[in-house]
Amino acid sequence: KYRVNFYCEQNRDNMLTIYDVLQREAPYSPGLCTVAMALLGTVKGASDGAKAIAYATVALNAIEHNSLMSTGGCMPLPAPTDQRIVCLRTLIERNLALGNKQEANKWYRHAVAQQSYKPGIAELKFLTDIESLCGDKDKAIGLCRQLEATIRSVDVHAYDLNTVRSLYEKLGANSDYQRLNEEHVRTQKSKAAKSFAEQHA
Repeated sequence: KYRVNFYCEQNRDNMLTIYDVLQREAPYSPGLCTVAMALLGTVKGASDGAKAIAYATVALNAIEHNSLMSTGGCMPLPAPTDQRIVCLRTLIERNLALGNKQEANKWYRHAVAQQSYKPGIAELKFLTDIESLCGDKDKAIGLCRQLEATIRSVDVHAYDLNTVRSLYEKLGANSDYQRLNEEHVRTQKSKAAKSFAEQHA
């Protein structure tokens, strides 16, 4: 009934109309979540923090009040779990930027309480980030180590490990940062040697 091309900026007015209608008629529907996430994606400026918070809150409520959405059973990509992370990150970071530390801490506690039994790479990175912002530094480092172990258990990608290395540096985990930095240097040297050998075979 309410259709719009969410990827076209010129349809923002249409999205806002549909958003208002769905908030009244279907406040926890997948459709409202989709529109709210689309509107959230259009909020770019730091001055629009209140709008971002409003859209993220509506989308998160829709996800968490619908069991199918929570498990990804009735929505297309991006998965609801990824959308949930976007919403919570927005609520924490935007509230901190606005000086609403108490509100940011509320959403931080909510995210920690609702975390998955076995969080994946994206969720662990998110938990590490918010722990460093609102929680305990040592816990953040522990989560970062868990993130590293999870990446290695799945598949070692240089990009992912570089992300972990940057997180260690940000958290001041010097020994962990140095360990990954040395591994990175060894890997780069090995790749260079292999490439040289192949070119001169």
